[in-house]
Amino acid sequence: MPIKRRHADGPGDRAPGFGPSAPLRPAGDIKPLIEASTAYPIMEEMVIGAQRTAHLAFRIFDPATRARSEEARQRGFRDWGDILIDAAKRGVAVRALLSDFEPVMAHELHRLGWHNGQRLIERAQQLPEDTPGSIDLLIALHEGEMGAAARWLLWFAMRPKLSKLVRDFPDASTYPGVAYTMAEHRPRFLPPARMWPATHHQKVMVVDGETAVVGGIDIDERRYDDPEHRQPTDQTWHDVSLRVHGPVARDAERHFVELWNREVIRYGGGDPVAGLHLPPGHDRQTVPQPIEPAEAAAEDGPTLSGDGEASARFVRTGSVVRRGAFAITPEPVVTEIEDTVIDTIRSAERLLYMENQFFRLRRIADEIGARMRDRPELEVILLLPMAPDMVAFENKTGPEMRFGEWLQVKAVRRLLKHGGDRVGVFSLVRRAPAEPNVTGRAKAFGSGIVYPHSKVMIADDDRAIVGSANLNGRSLRMDTEAALDWRDDPGIREFRETLFSHHLGRAYEATPPSALQLWARVAMENVHLDPEERNGFIVPYKLGAARRFARFQRFIPEVYL
Repeated sequence: MPIKRRHADGPGDRAPGFGPSAPLRPAGDIKPLIEASTAYPIMEEMVIGAQRTAHLAFRIFDPATRARSEEARQRGFRDWGDILIDAAKRGVAVRALLSDFEPVMAHELHRLGWHNGQRLIERAQQLPEDTPGSIDLLIALHEGEMGAAARWLLWFAMRPKLSKLVRDFPDASTYPGVAYTMAEHRPRFLPPARMWPATHHQKVMVVDGETAVVGGIDIDERRYDDPEHRQPTDQTWHDVSLRVHGPVARDAERHFVELWNREVIRYGGGDPVAGLHLPPGHDRQTVPQPIEPAEAAAEDGPTLSGDGEASARFVRTGSVVRRGAFAITPEPVVTEIEDTVIDTIRSAERLLYMENQFFRLRRIADEIGARMRDRPELEVILLLPMAPDMVAFENKTGPEMRFGEWLQVKAVRRLLKHGGDRVGVFSLVRRAPAEPNVTGRAKAFGSGIVYPHSKVMIADDDRAIVGSANLNGRSLRMDTEAALDWRDDPGIREFRETLFSHHLGRAYEATPPSALQLWARVAMENVHLDPEERNGFIVPYKLGAARRFARFQRFIPEVYL
């Protein structure tokens, strides 16, 4: 009889293929890292100071990303590749678990991942054989593959896309995940291409099992920006992570070890296609090895009840392959982030603040609406990008882009219907006139947009969630995600005030009668001011532009977006 999979409900519960849920731990010294200009130097210094292990789990990691910390510059390190090479020379075991992407439908990301991986491999191959440490790399597709019958049904639509892909990118047929579908540089008629709709979307780094960074930012030049957002419009990027020490970091370490060992074993198994997904030049005999329990062992540390004590908990989203020929999505088995989001909404009394790349779930809007009915004094501030980055900066207009916007328009309108004037929806723009080449939805109110990629929720300065999960079906039910649930710490208020000060600029007030009214006033004033005269970066979100772009798509599952 098959085992019915379920999510891990509480500390100690175990979902199939995943370790037990982490409990609440003492918060310790949690440091918010706002923008890459803050995050990158601290992350570099963590690896430079590593003694035993440096574990990196990112969606995108480019070893050519420039080093920014003073310590790295003093040591002559040019980029992250230099930092990792130095760590291995000092005896550190460096392990990088990077995301692979669906090879046909997401081929540009697939190519980027393997290009970055090849860069790291080439650097690592220069290490002397007697190097005391090591650099191990695994570029892993999520296990949640489509069922065979679903792939057959989609093959007649997929095969022309594969043909076009090979025409547009002549080297595409050499890339892992595509090569096995080719015959003499043309797509085979059979078998149909394998498809993986989910990815590992987490952004976690743990050093020596004692210090971790968990949040929304990957490591590459595209993600680098500073609080002034002086980058060109198509390079702006607002992001947030948290650095944490001690028991919570050890929970993040356990998560990395569990996922690393699962993926290493899966890629070293008997599946003849899985071998194609290993780094170029590697075969099954050189697949990175599992992490031994003795190396991963660490004391759990104290747990807390959560009753008014400053605490934090490492939470996850996880899914596994769904059995069945017609499966089109993986099966969610760990929904801790979704549960935490809903619990945080239900705890809000006065102010619920959210900044997120996407707001696409009507059920989240309904949860907020229900709480607002119960708490008439509750105000909601939602910060979103003016448009998805691929729409704004790459002019993508495909059906998946339009359907994602359709989902967001529906969710935002639902939230506004629930809350009326107690809800404000905002975006960010640069404090400079738009460059001549900036047009379309990359431009708003005379300026180029600033792109918020952060995933933050704060309720009443008492509870915050920061991680990699967007407020969409993909992040809460399908992809691998990681976040921190931060509670009852005076640092949460300081964190929220820092964000507000960042976004509102000179107009920021520490204790306004109404945070929402302050945001709304500053946003409307900014609309009528010259870009250079604006206070901060906030402006109203242009729901009408999103609505005009949006289109319903019958055959795309909502959870994909």
